[in-house]
Amino acid sequence: MGKAKKTKKKKEQAPTGLLSVRDAEAEADEAEMQIEVLTDCHSGTIAGIIEKLQCGGAEAKECACNTVASLVLQKESIDLIAKSSVLRIVAPLLIDESAQVRMSAAGALRNVSACGGMDICESMVKFDTLTPLLSLLKKHYSSPWVKDKDKQLKSAKSFVDTHTETFIHAVHLLWNLCESSSAAVKVFNTENLLPILVPALQAETHGLDAAIAVARCCHAVSEDNPQFAMVANSTDLSSTLTSLIGGEASTPAHLLLKCLAVGVSLNICGGSLECNTVLPVMKVLSASLALNAVAALADLSKKLHELESNGGGEQIEFKNPEADSIIREIEVLLDTQQMALEIITNLCCTDDGDSDEWGDLDSSDASEGIVDCMDVDTEENTVPQVAEKLAPEIHEAFISEAMMQKVVSLMKKLDAASLEKLTQHSQTQQLVVKHQRVLCRALLCVNNVVSNLTPDDLGGHGGLWQLWSSIGCEALALSTARDVEFLEACTCAMRAILQRLFEMKSDKFKDMSPGDLQLLSEIGLQCSEEAVRANIIRILGTLGCLLVSDVSSMDAIKGIGLFLIDISSKDTSLWVCAEGLDAIFDLFGQDGAIAEEASRAIGLVDKLKTLSPVFKTKTQQQRKSLGENLPVVMTARSNLIRFIKYKEGQSK
Repeated sequence: MGKAKKTKKKKEQAPTGLLSVRDAEAEADEAEMQIEVLTDCHSGTIAGIIEKLQCGGAEAKECACNTVASLVLQKESIDLIAKSSVLRIVAPLLIDESAQVRMSAAGALRNVSACGGMDICESMVKFDTLTPLLSLLKKHYSSPWVKDKDKQLKSAKSFVDTHTETFIHAVHLLWNLCESSSAAVKVFNTENLLPILVPALQAETHGLDAAIAVARCCHAVSEDNPQFAMVANSTDLSSTLTSLIGGEASTPAHLLLKCLAVGVSLNICGGSLECNTVLPVMKVLSASLALNAVAALADLSKKLHELESNGGGEQIEFKNPEADSIIREIEVLLDTQQMALEIITNLCCTDDGDSDEWGDLDSSDASEGIVDCMDVDTEENTVPQVAEKLAPEIHEAFISEAMMQKVVSLMKKLDAASLEKLTQHSQTQQLVVKHQRVLCRALLCVNNVVSNLTPDDLGGHGGLWQLWSSIGCEALALSTARDVEFLEACTCAMRAILQRLFEMKSDKFKDMSPGDLQLLSEIGLQCSEEAVRANIIRILGTLGCLLVSDVSSMDAIKGIGLFLIDISSKDTSLWVCAEGLDAIFDLFGQDGAIAEEASRAIGLVDKLKTLSPVFKTKTQQQRKSLGENLPVVMTARSNLIRFIKYKEGQSK
């Protein structure tokens, strides 16, 4: 007998069209009830998991671990699992007698560490997940072993190499824990794990997935870890890495392994390259950048469309091995390019050595250590024609491999149709996120590379101007968007390119429209990320310095000046306020009738006099919390008083 349907009473509409207080409270209670039901449902599932883990046989334990591995893919389940005793019960199963249980337990804990974030990983370390994990690796992988290729070939569709899969899960778990917890890194250092892991870098014998897992783990652990470098010298790691870097690469996965090998080598050597390794390293990076991710994503979008058309127009989710393989390959391709871009960025990162100059800035005599911003003669800037910051062999390899052009090519965005199609599917949406991350890394790479190459290397004035324009269009288009990470990367690159154009005394900016300057100002005033606001300050300040000698740019100079005063007075970040003041000193501290007239027109000195005591008070209140921004803030505070006196002297 079927259930009778309840007739729902239609809710009366309030005359105003708005919810009444009673209705709003009712909806809130209903939403809260739904959350409670969901929580109760998950709690019941977790209770069932615990029962299977504690009381069941090998098959029940395996099933429970697989359930945990699936559950943590849902955000609402992660906290419930972390707060329960599940992780404490699953961890010892890493050394269970059953190989299937060990593999399932390792897979579950791997997923928890990957989806749970840093806090969950810290908790897993506190729960002593590392003890059974290390026992697993030492007991089952200390002796030589190989991937079981023969059985896999005999039954390719159904065969799972449990021994290898368990190793991959275990190493991924170790990588995630070490990346999130310094305590885990200390354990790694003391437990002599490298002799167990290094042999698995041989992809021919242990499989490519195992090799990449070990390389990822070593790359994370070796960063800023001198003890790792010491231990590495007592193993075959260095020679293995050299062999990997110089080997053949037929797929994106092989290139990812080679990039990771480069990254580990750089970490061991303190970020420097030996002369004889520069060329093979640059060839690896060049090949990685040459991969066409946009084309691969566009092809995947077309395949999605075909599958939907064959399915009657309904949205589909990938369920077949071929499609899964395509997604994994593109995922690896994007990981490879991100890794290559990060390595190039670090190779071009120079240490200015200024950190020791600020040791006494928090004393009461800080004003004596100020920078004389009024003594800068901007007309004497020369265009450096030698890439002095980059080692000659690296500079030569950069040019021969056309690295800059390849980095710029990665800033190409996916077409709108492909983007829309890929974001409609859960399996491919993550690829869009990864591709956006590659775009950001490419922009940050441009930021570092531009300051290390000569203008000729960068395509001369025309090439730099074209690059500035294209990136500027992207930034202005994002003026109301929420993609703060991409906006920060854009403004970082714009700032670096503009500095080179400033050194070349570019006259192109005279044609910038007031609308473009206004949009930049709005980004600087409205963006939630302080790094973006600071970048906009420097961009507009530099533009002002370029335009200050042109009488026709008077309105632009006044507009930039008003923006700088506004942000220096009102920004919530004292560091951003200091950056604004510093830009004011650079722009209006120059001799010349245009700068003087513009400063008088906007009432610069009076506004700075009003700002000065407020800025001084905030500096005193926040000094201890400024951290690395203390030098900028203290210098701005000191120079503000001197600048006001300087401008008052000019007007007499």
